[in-house]
Amino acid sequence: MPFYGAWPFSFAWTRPSGWWYSEKVGDHPEKMSMSEKHKHAGRSRVEQALRDSEARYRSLVNQSSDGIYILEPKTGVVLEANAQFLKMLGYTKEEVTHLTLRDVVAVHDDEVRTSIRRVLREGEDVIGLRQYRCKDGSLLDVEISASLVSYGDKQVVMVNVRDVTERRRVERALRESEDRYRTFFETTGCATIIIDEDMTVSLANGEFERLSGFDKAEIEGRGNWMDFIAPEDKARLAEYHHLRRSDSQAAPRNYEFKFIDRSGNVRPIFMTIALIPGTKRSVASLLDITERKRMEEALRESERRYRTLFEESRDAIYLNRLDGRFVDVNQSMLDLLGYTKEEMLRLKASDLYVDASRREGYRREIEENGFVREYEIQLRKKDGSEIDCLVTSTFWRAHDGAVLGYNGIIHDITERKLAEEALRRAKDELELKVGERTAELQDANERLLRELDRRKRIEEMLSKAAERYKNLFENSPIGIYRTNPEGRILMANPTIVRMLGYDSLNEMIAAGEGGDYVPTYLNADVRERVRHEERVRNLVSAWRRHDGTTIFVRENAKAIRGDDGSVLFFEGTVEDITERQNAEERILSYQEKLRSLAAELSMTEERERRRIATLLHDNIGQILAVSKIKLGVLQELGVDAGLGGSLVELRSLIEQAIQYTRSLTFELSPPILYELGLEPALEWLGEQVQGQHGVRCSFRTDNRPKPLNEELRVFLFTAVRELLVNVVKHAQATHAVVTIQRHDDRVVIMVEDSGVGFDSSRMDFQAGHSGGFGLFSIRERLHHLGGDVMIESTMGSGTRVVLTVPVKEEVAAREAG
Repeated sequence: MPFYGAWPFSFAWTRPSGWWYSEKVGDHPEKMSMSEKHKHAGRSRVEQALRDSEARYRSLVNQSSDGIYILEPKTGVVLEANAQFLKMLGYTKEEVTHLTLRDVVAVHDDEVRTSIRRVLREGEDVIGLRQYRCKDGSLLDVEISASLVSYGDKQVVMVNVRDVTERRRVERALRESEDRYRTFFETTGCATIIIDEDMTVSLANGEFERLSGFDKAEIEGRGNWMDFIAPEDKARLAEYHHLRRSDSQAAPRNYEFKFIDRSGNVRPIFMTIALIPGTKRSVASLLDITERKRMEEALRESERRYRTLFEESRDAIYLNRLDGRFVDVNQSMLDLLGYTKEEMLRLKASDLYVDASRREGYRREIEENGFVREYEIQLRKKDGSEIDCLVTSTFWRAHDGAVLGYNGIIHDITERKLAEEALRRAKDELELKVGERTAELQDANERLLRELDRRKRIEEMLSKAAERYKNLFENSPIGIYRTNPEGRILMANPTIVRMLGYDSLNEMIAAGEGGDYVPTYLNADVRERVRHEERVRNLVSAWRRHDGTTIFVRENAKAIRGDDGSVLFFEGTVEDITERQNAEERILSYQEKLRSLAAELSMTEERERRRIATLLHDNIGQILAVSKIKLGVLQELGVDAGLGGSLVELRSLIEQAIQYTRSLTFELSPPILYELGLEPALEWLGEQVQGQHGVRCSFRTDNRPKPLNEELRVFLFTAVRELLVNVVKHAQATHAVVTIQRHDDRVVIMVEDSGVGFDSSRMDFQAGHSGGFGLFSIRERLHHLGGDVMIESTMGSGTRVVLTVPVKEEVAAREAG
């Protein structure tokens, strides 16, 4: 414990003995000899130095932040005290001289006497913590040290008193806080540990004991944190540990890893960890998530089984919203109606109904009962044919029970309806004939025999219908195959045999093993993709047939697995799309020609605009200007009052015509574009938009050369003008920015606004939707010119349109030369 107030000198509280001598002799200085005078002068200087020293040290004592008092050791009487001591205990200077040590110290007399004897024996002592009694009776926590000093001609004890009440309060609060946090540490439901900088586990609670299987004595101060981590996670968690101490924000606070307990069991753990403020130690909470992982895996398995059931069902299954728009359909639904999945997802249920009233009846019944069972409807297939169906459906609900739409199963009963209709007609005819010929039994018997024969034919027809379903595999217009995991063909229908140009399946199998033809299922890369992705849809490939010719096919394939997860075989369907592929290539060729024609038409239109603008400016504009000048000359020559007013009015009308002519010239083909170039024209265009529509329009350029031919300059100016018109009409913006820059061999123009924006993900680029020289035209022209357009917009955050065009090679070559 530190020693407060121990003085390194013997302190006297009164003047030194002998001070009276100088005063006595000093009354008669003329009687002193020279030597006596020198002695007297030296003694006076010493006395003055002692008085100055006493004053300094008395000032230091009174100004001390510690309480100091003088104690008579034999009687225990307080002789004198400084101002801080009086303030601590609440006494006045007069009151303190009547106190004894018993009045001040709240301890037994034996302890007080022992302390005084130790001070008298050793000269000083650090007594330590005590409680002093204040004037009002309250107790004060103090820290005491004492030393033996001279007080006049006797030895007294000087006691230093330091108030430690606040420090003791803080210490008690810290102990209480530590007890609370230790209780929380031990009683929390999570396994919790404290990890030192060297990865030693310095503290662990009971939950960590149960999790790890070790006792605290085996863990705390001995166990290394890395010993509990699986080998594959050690490097990652060690990196987090060191990274957290260099930058506490760089390492994640929450992550998963594999934990190894005493028995070697490995279990998944979710950990939350952070540094203890002001230290290099971290506190970590560990949560065993084994059960959660098991439930997640069970959920994924359940979803996989449902998806397999959905996709492989022979029944047509659908899922649609309340408005009837389809969300999902299985392959049987597509086969039933003849649509592709993309086409189905663009349709509504009402688009398929032959009789719209049956759709309304279906909705009423499901809203009343919560389900529909075998509700009869008629649907129209993609090819226009109609089929009779039975639909069974229920509500599709969210987790909270809210109705999102409908899900159901559709059965095709067209063949059954035909059979039932035939039976109904036969029954009607039979009853009619029996009623009319009751009296003629023979005739009735003959008719009955004929009817039985008719029913037999109907039964044969039904049997043939069943046979047709059974032979669907063989008669399907789509090729169907199955291979082993190595790609060897196991089964194929006649369609795929004919598709590859063979007469029989055995011939095709033998040729495939010899490498005579190349279908996709023999490709190891494709099989590996199916093995990993479980299913591949709409894979377009080129197959080499037996005769060496090539066909284009669209293939769907999937992997069939056993209980152990291994691939048993691959199954797939193949559709010959050679004609469609050729048609698409022809269409793309036609589209490219149309783009070229559109580009030429646009340039022809611009040249005509420029020619008309030139005619307006050079002919009509000049004529109007000359007319205005001549009218001015007539007006200056002086005419009568009536004619003068008409001249003024006529000159005003010609002035208006000149202004309209100039405005029309700039709207048709602004001369500034051809005379000064693209950048001045864009800056002028922004000024026009700001002046005419009040939308503040800024122009920015990097001032780098932008060598563009006339076609590109005209197109870019027209495109930016169209985009600014859209800003004025639709964006509700107050500010727009047009920026033009050059990046290597490309010129980039950005048009940004501060408007309401829109959902760019739902933007339709189809021609005609935007009207005129709209976004569709801009995109098509840019693609034709080798450029691109990018649109970024969200609701409430404005819009940015970026146009990128290449610098023409011949222009760039001239610039480089």
